[in-house]
Amino acid sequence: MGFCNSLIKCLLIIFNILFGIWGLIGCAFSIWLLSDSQFIISQDKTNYIVSVAIILSASVVLVLVAFIGIYGTINSSQCLLVTFFSLLLIVCVVEWAAAIWGYANADSLEDQIHSAVKMTVEQEYGEDSNRTMIFDTFQKKLHCCGADRPTDWVGNQQLSFSITSRTDYYKIPESCCRPEASVSDCQIATVVPRIRGSVDYNIIYDRGCYDLVVATINENAYIILGILAGILFIQLIALVFSLVLAYMSSKTNRYKA
Repeated sequence: MGFCNSLIKCLLIIFNILFGIWGLIGCAFSIWLLSDSQFIISQDKTNYIVSVAIILSASVVLVLVAFIGIYGTINSSQCLLVTFFSLLLIVCVVEWAAAIWGYANADSLEDQIHSAVKMTVEQEYGEDSNRTMIFDTFQKKLHCCGADRPTDWVGNQQLSFSITSRTDYYKIPESCCRPEASVSDCQIATVVPRIRGSVDYNIIYDRGCYDLVVATINENAYIILGILAGILFIQLIALVFSLVLAYMSSKTNRYKA
């Protein structure tokens, strides 16, 4: 019995250390998103702030849960272990609710992602340095160009005017050029006539970034689900272990009495 009790305590402390790390990462990430206005989805700012605030709140609760769990486990406190169980159970319920909501609103989320990518291409690229750098990285890594197609860049006035004063041409970012293209060919191919101008797909990527982003997420969906399932499994084990330790603590206290 003593060995099992010690083993459960060690495992529960390890689990709570992991919970604390996850919570701190979530807090740091949420604070960064709230403080960096560059990442706010412009067309739905209120929902963005509410969503990040919920993530921040859940992360703070998770850090609190980890602290209570570690302290209660070390001191074999029945009260703290029951409190830990209750708070962690609430976190699990919130996670399940968020997962169900995300699944039920998958189409709406895809529409919001598409709108955000489209807005970046047409309005923010070339004006916002952070978004410009991030989207250039997306285009280079995913081998894509524009939101749905390279011709989406015809709507970006800021980029066109910053490169050429001619209004009958529009500019495609050089991050759309294929890696095997020479610098001179890339510079020529990224300036396209607005009227009857055809994009040179031998130089420019022919696929839009939105479809590739969604495809990448779908390809890695099992990995993401596996990680989430692993986290939930650890949380469920921690719930069971906390009840076992609370029961053992109550028996020990009765014997001492």
